[in-house]
Amino acid sequence: MKKTIVLLLTLLLCLFFAACGQAETVTSPAESTVPESAAPEAQEGGSPEAGVIVEADPAGAEEAEKLAAILESIDQNAAPGTAGGSLRAAGEAAKLLDWAAQTGMSAEDARSATVGWMSPKGNDAQTVFAEKLASVDEACAQLKGENAQGLLEDAGCTGSAYPWNEQAYVIAEAIMAAAGLR
Repeated sequence: MKKTIVLLLTLLLCLFFAACGQAETVTSPAESTVPESAAPEAQEGGSPEAGVIVEADPAGAEEAEKLAAILESIDQNAAPGTAGGSLRAAGEAAKLLDWAAQTGMSAEDARSATVGWMSPKGNDAQTVFAEKLASVDEACAQLKGENAQGLLEDAGCTGSAYPWNEQAYVIAEAIMAAAGLR
């Protein structure tokens, strides 16, 4: 009797694993299938409503790359809870606000670029990055206050573009929201 049950369970597990192992390609109706010969013609006179892929603005891509470099710097250099961590966070916040003050990106574009930068990372890496970004967020709040110049000097950020415009803080808020801090 036990042998029969074991045999049945083994066969059942084999069926389950066989069903899980099959790869099936599913195409959604939203995917556009434009023949290669028609693609150049469609891009010249086509519109986004017709399913034609429109290339991104090169200047926007350059700004997204700059933001990605800043986010990578925050990920590498911010160290919350360590000696000197708040000064490192202030330096990273100054870099972020300097970029945000001069960028042509909107807050929504910055949010989207941040989500795009974070999405390939695993959950653990995203959580760790959010903690680091929270320390940078605290530094941004301090840099908006009265003792900002002193904090920048202590952090060694003498070449910063302080004081920053309000748009810089709006973009920084959008980045924080993208990381789940708002």
